[in-house]
Amino acid sequence: MHIQFDEAGQPRPHAAHPSVAAGFQCVSSVRVDFQSDATYVFELAHNGQGLVAAALSNTRIKLFNFSEGGLHFAGDLTGHEGMVRQLRFSLPDQPQLLHSCGADGTVRGWDSRAGQQVERYSVPRLELLSCSTNGTLVAAGGGDKILFWDRRTQRPLASWDDTHAQDVTQVAFHPANHATLVSASEDGLIAIFDTAQMDEDEGFLAALNIDTSVAGLGFYGAQGEKLWARSGIESLHLWEWAAACNDEETGGNGALGEAVNAREQLTAAAAACEVGQALAPGLDYLIGCEYNVAAEQLWVLAGTNGGAVGFFPVAEPPRAAITGGEQQQEQQAAAAPPSQQQQQQAAQGLFGQPQAVLAARGAHSDVVRSVLWPGAVGSMCLTGGEDSKVCVWGLQQQAATASAALERQQAAAQPHAQPSGSSDGGSRGQGAVRKHQQPQHLSHQHSHQHSRRAAPY
Repeated sequence: MHIQFDEAGQPRPHAAHPSVAAGFQCVSSVRVDFQSDATYVFELAHNGQGLVAAALSNTRIKLFNFSEGGLHFAGDLTGHEGMVRQLRFSLPDQPQLLHSCGADGTVRGWDSRAGQQVERYSVPRLELLSCSTNGTLVAAGGGDKILFWDRRTQRPLASWDDTHAQDVTQVAFHPANHATLVSASEDGLIAIFDTAQMDEDEGFLAALNIDTSVAGLGFYGAQGEKLWARSGIESLHLWEWAAACNDEETGGNGALGEAVNAREQLTAAAAACEVGQALAPGLDYLIGCEYNVAAEQLWVLAGTNGGAVGFFPVAEPPRAAITGGEQQQEQQAAAAPPSQQQQQQAAQGLFGQPQAVLAARGAHSDVVRSVLWPGAVGSMCLTGGEDSKVCVWGLQQQAATASAALERQQAAAQPHAQPSGSSDGGSRGQGAVRKHQQPQHLSHQHSHQHSRRAAPY
């Protein structure tokens, strides 16, 4: 999840940030399991034109048409022979094109309208954890390598193996500066490259080491000049990568901000306000971040093992707080003891109080893996989780409209029996109890995976 740009390379405005006063309600939910086969929803992707793709733990990708009445099944994409690790609608001028990569060592391009595979890139004996395309190149992370293919010929182009010492977990081309690529690894290194010359040494621009495995990242800022990164131990790191690439600009070589104990800080922020009570007793994991272009605000999304999700604003520390040095530390030491409010702010760290919470009876009952932010799908939200559900959320007025539309659709379809378990309309709250239990097709995983997640990334 990261900042979106339009075809001209300009930031695509999001809707306004979530509203506490209005609040979100669960409009409907769709189950993706079949005949009680426990199936996790790993990731959701949206093409900006009403199509949603869901990567499932059973190697399938499900497609849904999205409207005010909820989600409507549009087809399956089958072909991967291992778990799907990542989904991306990467090219605004080709909204029907979806790329996916997986444990079978392939990157596949799909025509989502026709439901057919149109591209295939493969590497033997390597699991691919991340993929990205800039229209000309396809990049993927496999083992300690960054792999490239020429999209025009679908043939291998290069393999970079000098930068990272462990598995490459993330690769992403910048959405506007198409030659810029970011990679990240279990070794804790986040690296920026210029791929114009396709030379690993000559193309290397800057790096940041967060000293722990990188599990997710995204560009943000008015021009995508910054990066957020989520680690495997649920810490959050912010980096001005563009400043780090500019030799004449100071302050970009280190982290812009970080929250090593992000779960504790988020829990403190939630406990400080009424809306955060739905997140008690505390936050268990980070889902990712989203950037609101209009408000120039970065948001972190975090969840509980019970399926609730909170939206928290991120407050970047001023540059002076990072570069102030010993003099600032001496001034702080000589200052008066902190007030109760200052102590609360210190406990919250980078995070403000939650501005919205997704939690409702009949919605998620287990870990939420993916959230589609308001603006990507109108001003509604979509969530997918380990309880085999994709849920649709709307503001109160929108939820009422959507519920009415859903009731009309259900009434029109009343003479036709629906398959059991295909959709619960947001009213079924008793999903199978399988917290931290893996489906049979998830039993073969990396030994280093986090205990709460079925897959490491």
